[in-house]
Amino acid sequence: MIRVSPDEKQIIKKELERRVKLFTLDPKSHEYSLLDNSCSSNVADVLDLAGIVSYDPRWSAFQIVSPADIDTGLQHSKRLILKIEHPKTR
Repeated sequence: MIRVSPDEKQIIKKELERRVKLFTLDPKSHEYSLLDNSCSSNVADVLDLAGIVSYDPRWSAFQIVSPADIDTGLQHSKRLILKIEHPKTR
Protein backbone atom coordinates (compact mmCIF):
# COMPACT_ATOMS: atom_id res chain seq x y z
CA MET A 1 0.00 0.00 0.00
CA ILE A 2 1.34 3.40 -0.91
CA ARG A 3 0.42 6.85 0.32
CA VAL A 4 -1.31 8.96 -2.35
CA SER A 5 -3.14 12.27 -2.24
CA PRO A 6 -6.75 12.53 -3.41
CA ASP A 7 -5.54 14.20 -6.62
CA GLU A 8 -2.99 11.44 -7.29
CA LYS A 9 -5.65 8.83 -6.63
CA GLN A 10 -7.92 10.44 -9.25
CA ILE A 11 -5.10 10.54 -11.82
CA ILE A 12 -4.31 6.88 -11.20
CA LYS A 13 -7.96 5.82 -11.34
CA LYS A 14 -8.64 7.78 -14.53
CA GLU A 15 -5.56 6.41 -16.30
CA LEU A 16 -6.26 2.81 -15.30
CA GLU A 17 -9.83 3.13 -16.57
CA ARG A 18 -8.54 4.63 -19.82
CA ARG A 19 -6.12 1.75 -20.34
CA VAL A 20 -8.77 -0.87 -19.64
CA LYS A 21 -11.11 0.81 -22.12
CA LEU A 22 -8.42 0.94 -24.81
CA PHE A 23 -7.68 -2.75 -24.34
CA THR A 24 -11.38 -3.63 -24.39
CA LEU A 25 -11.96 -1.71 -27.62
CA ASP A 26 -8.90 -3.09 -29.43
CA PRO A 27 -7.16 -5.99 -27.65
CA LYS A 28 -4.90 -6.83 -30.61
CA SER A 29 -3.26 -3.39 -30.55
CA HIS A 30 -2.58 -3.63 -26.83
CA GLU A 31 -1.20 -7.13 -26.46
CA TYR A 32 1.23 -8.01 -23.68
CA SER A 33 4.81 -6.99 -24.33
CA LEU A 34 7.71 -7.48 -21.95
CA LEU A 35 9.21 -4.22 -23.18
CA ASP A 36 6.35 -1.76 -23.02
CA ASN A 37 3.05 -3.37 -22.02
CA SER A 38 3.64 -5.63 -19.06
CA CYS A 39 1.98 -5.55 -15.66
CA SER A 40 5.03 -3.83 -14.19
CA SER A 41 5.49 -1.31 -16.99
CA ASN A 42 1.83 -0.32 -16.74
CA VAL A 43 2.06 0.16 -12.97
CA ALA A 44 5.24 2.23 -13.33
CA ASP A 45 3.76 4.35 -16.14
CA VAL A 46 0.53 5.06 -14.27
CA LEU A 47 2.33 5.95 -11.05
CA ASP A 48 4.68 8.18 -13.04
CA LEU A 49 1.70 10.07 -14.52
CA ALA A 50 0.64 10.81 -10.96
CA GLY A 51 4.14 12.06 -10.14
CA ILE A 52 5.07 9.00 -8.10
CA VAL A 53 8.53 7.61 -8.80
CA SER A 54 8.25 3.84 -8.42
CA TYR A 55 11.61 2.64 -9.75
CA ASP A 56 15.05 3.90 -10.68
CA PRO A 57 15.41 3.82 -14.48
CA ARG A 58 19.21 3.82 -14.16
CA TRP A 59 19.03 0.23 -12.96
CA SER A 60 16.46 -1.13 -15.41
CA ALA A 61 17.90 -3.47 -17.99
CA PHE A 62 16.92 -2.52 -21.55
CA GLN A 63 14.14 -0.23 -20.25
CA ILE A 64 12.29 -3.27 -18.86
CA VAL A 65 10.60 -2.64 -15.53
CA SER A 66 10.30 -5.70 -13.33
CA PRO A 67 8.18 -6.22 -10.21
CA ALA A 68 11.44 -6.27 -8.24
CA ASP A 69 12.34 -2.82 -9.66
CA ILE A 70 9.05 -1.40 -8.42
CA ASP A 71 9.36 -3.17 -5.07
CA THR A 72 12.83 -1.73 -4.52
CA GLY A 73 11.87 1.73 -5.75
CA LEU A 74 8.82 2.00 -3.50
CA GLN A 75 10.73 0.64 -0.51
CA HIS A 76 13.18 3.52 -0.91
CA SER A 77 10.40 6.08 -1.14
CA LYS A 78 8.50 7.64 1.71
CA ARG A 79 5.25 6.51 0.10
CA LEU A 80 5.26 2.85 1.12
CA ILE A 81 2.83 2.38 4.00
CA LEU A 82 2.38 -1.38 4.11
CA LYS A 83 4.01 -4.29 2.36
CA ILE A 84 2.32 -7.67 2.46
CA GLU A 85 4.39 -10.59 1.27
CA HIS A 86 2.53 -13.64 0.06
CA PRO A 87 4.16 -17.07 0.25
CA LYS A 88 5.28 -18.48 -3.07
CA THR A 89 3.24 -21.36 -4.37
CA ARG A 90 4.23 -24.10 -6.75
